[in-house]
Amino acid sequence: MVTANPSLSWERLNDVFYRLRTCYNLTWGEEMNLAKYNISLAPFSTAIALYSKDHELGSTNGNIYNAVSFNQSNLKNLEVFSGSGEKIYNIVWDESKNGKVVQFGWSSKECLIVVSENGTIRNYYDFENNFNEFSLGFESESIGVSDVKFYNTGFVARLRNNSFIFINNLDSPYPRLLSFDSPGDETGSSKDADISCWDIVPPTSKYNKNIEILVGLGEKLYNLDDVSLRDSSLIDGPYSFISVCPNNQLVALYSTTTRKVYIVSSDFTRTLNAFQLSENENINDLKWCGNDVVVIVLNNDELKVIGPGDDYLSFYFNSNVYLFTEFDGLRILNNERLEFLSRIPQNTVDIFKIGSTTPSSILLDSIDLRNSNNPTDNITALENIAIIKNSLNDAINNCIGVATEEFDQYWQKKLLKAASFAKSHKEFYNSQYMIEVIENLKILNQIRSYKIGMFLTYQEFEKTDLNILLNNLLLKRKHHFLSIRISEYLNLPLDLIYIDWCCSKIKNSNELNDDSLLEQLLNKLTKIKNISYEKVSRVAYQEGRSNLSIMLINYEPSASKKIPLLIEMEEDELAVTKAEETMNFKVIEYVLFFLQNKLSLSDFLKIINNKRIALAYWEILMKSLNNWYFLKNYYLSFDRKLTIANLNLILGLIGKTEQDLIANTNLSSVKLKNMSSPLDDIKSINSSNNVELTDIMMKFANKKKSLTSTIKMYEELKTSNKDFSDDLKYLKQEVKLVETQESLQKTFTNLNFFGKSIIETLCLLILINNYDSSSTDSSIPSSSLVNKKIKKILKDFKVSEKRYYFLVIEKLSEFKKWTELYSFANSGKSPIGYEPFYKICIKYNAIRQAGLYIDLIGGSIRYTKRIKMYLRVGNFKSASEEAFKNKDLVHLKEIFKLYKATSHPNAVVTQSIEGYIRKLS
Repeated sequence: MVTANPSLSWERLNDVFYRLRTCYNLTWGEEMNLAKYNISLAPFSTAIALYSKDHELGSTNGNIYNAVSFNQSNLKNLEVFSGSGEKIYNIVWDESKNGKVVQFGWSSKECLIVVSENGTIRNYYDFENNFNEFSLGFESESIGVSDVKFYNTGFVARLRNNSFIFINNLDSPYPRLLSFDSPGDETGSSKDADISCWDIVPPTSKYNKNIEILVGLGEKLYNLDDVSLRDSSLIDGPYSFISVCPNNQLVALYSTTTRKVYIVSSDFTRTLNAFQLSENENINDLKWCGNDVVVIVLNNDELKVIGPGDDYLSFYFNSNVYLFTEFDGLRILNNERLEFLSRIPQNTVDIFKIGSTTPSSILLDSIDLRNSNNPTDNITALENIAIIKNSLNDAINNCIGVATEEFDQYWQKKLLKAASFAKSHKEFYNSQYMIEVIENLKILNQIRSYKIGMFLTYQEFEKTDLNILLNNLLLKRKHHFLSIRISEYLNLPLDLIYIDWCCSKIKNSNELNDDSLLEQLLNKLTKIKNISYEKVSRVAYQEGRSNLSIMLINYEPSASKKIPLLIEMEEDELAVTKAEETMNFKVIEYVLFFLQNKLSLSDFLKIINNKRIALAYWEILMKSLNNWYFLKNYYLSFDRKLTIANLNLILGLIGKTEQDLIANTNLSSVKLKNMSSPLDDIKSINSSNNVELTDIMMKFANKKKSLTSTIKMYEELKTSNKDFSDDLKYLKQEVKLVETQESLQKTFTNLNFFGKSIIETLCLLILINNYDSSSTDSSIPSSSLVNKKIKKILKDFKVSEKRYYFLVIEKLSEFKKWTELYSFANSGKSPIGYEPFYKICIKYNAIRQAGLYIDLIGGSIRYTKRIKMYLRVGNFKSASEEAFKNKDLVHLKEIFKLYKATSHPNAVVTQSIEGYIRKLS
């Protein structure tokens, strides 16, 4: 059978050709009457949604159509078919519970969006009746939704008060309100007019999220956005239909007053055409065919394609037709067929036009001659190649390009054979384009089959992300085998396909036991290295197969996916075990804290009791957080006397007792006191009051009580283990220190001795001691009293006098108490000598004070070192005297040289040094 030339079905409009091609003869049966349904076609006609109804709903200007339903019950079916008319699935809608359906439409990801009259939105993201639900808000529940317009990523809903609410991202819905305050003239007539039609100008890209709404009101057309309401200056209304072309550059309108279809620029500054309709032509719909021409429906069954001026094309149908705009054409749906109207590209015209002599047309004719059995035809084919030799490259590319435009596989193959034939006669040709087209057409022809029912054009296929095609379209329909074949053909990942297959297998294998089903699942999943089992395991759990879920999760390689699912399944002990296996302490910490907040302490401890790693880490965490309550109960549960004794000791250090622990379970906020400077204690002392003093004394009492309790427990343990003898000794020493500090606290009430060590206690006393006998400051305690306390501490705790002297030097110098330091140095013979006094002054850059201690050092050091000390403090006179006394002429000359280099040498000192040098010369 000879296939007719495609040009025989073309229709000419002015200088451009159009053609209407059948995508599918719909398989839903002859009894289907679309006039009884609301209809919505998914982008690229991948799915058709039908909803029966028994009354008129809203406007008939959008992609939704109104009719009378077969079923008069409150329970209605929202049926979803493939593009070929095969039933995919069904949504049972209860209008008494869910509200009446105003309109429904599709997103670019083939999500079915259902809008109820009460402002509730349902996003059906798969074909298994799963959905996300949200509300439009802005009092839409009480006002009510009038009608809705959809676009790829969102929609705009009009409320009955003529306010507009739009959602730009269905994945993260955030409703925004656009209030439409109807403008009016001086008489206010326009304010009472109803909106006759409206359409949306969608955002141009993901970066431009602004949306515009064109509103027909009265005789005018207005442009509404989130900033302002602007008059378009068109005054031929009222308008009953308005449509924006896919690229947002042109707008088509139908005026009921003039009965004209206007085509204007989107800024309304130019009118490109005004097509006049006759009196007996009733317009039912108006849509764009791509970005080229406007198509109107007349009397429900006639299609008129409006060209420039008064030119038009007409197409007639046996039943009502419904139009759906695509960026490259127009989908036309009726009871029997799904068809596609589009403009014919010039390269297609060049090939198929009768009598064409273009190189690509000659090349296509040559393939018939090449396949002929007649040798003369074969020679003619070669001669044709020679004729178009200079244009052969363009001819090849045109044949390949036209193959993408053809729906008929016969012409696809013939055009590609022609391109391949010509390519063999070219010495150099990049075949990448041809290979890509062949691969894409193979995939495209598969998904165009009646079984799949997704009739994408080649341009639509190129615009569609392959991940969306596979994951959102094919996997939704459970076409796993085709998805795998396509992925293998294009070297795409297979993991999501196998995961989806396994999830479907679990949902539809109630007759299989867990072991048999697991074997089948692993047979698929183990084909992919490092595939995630988390989703499959979750589905098994949701289907009530917990044992299968646990078996699957054991294969999950990622702990971050495995453990949260185990916790969700309430497999707490297994979650702890898996966390331990990771040896990741962040993961262990997450599990421990989650379970600790979820369970009672006794149940929690039962779970982690035999988990060595988790238990040890939990104990470390509780100690780092100072959560003594949980630790105390844990130690009591397992009779750990030594640890309890140590815990009592820790509590004593912060001034808490066991009673405080039991009374307050929020001790996790208590932190051990950081080591502070003694000066801070003194500064806070002066502002302390009786309440603070009472609190400090209470802490001392609590600490003594805790220490006494700890000593008692250690003495019990000592009977069985003599290793605790030293510990007892240190504990008793600590009790002695606490008693000493308590006594000091009573004497010096404006100080805080709690929590201080022996050395810190001495430092506090050093800072308040009056070493300067000439001082008359009455706020400083008497020197005799403080000295008496210091001597007692030195004696009781066996602190050496040398250690004491170093403490005094360090603390007085730190706070620059140089007068007190010098008085202390002269108060008695220093057991450490006086060189440390000199060094500490040098350390703090107290040069003048350092010079006071050189003479006190005496003969305990060599004279040369003494000379260096004098020079360090700038005492050249004493340095020269020391050198002269020891008859050291070399040092004298060095001293003289250094002194002469100073900025202001003294004449008397200079003469003195010169005299010493002359005497020794």
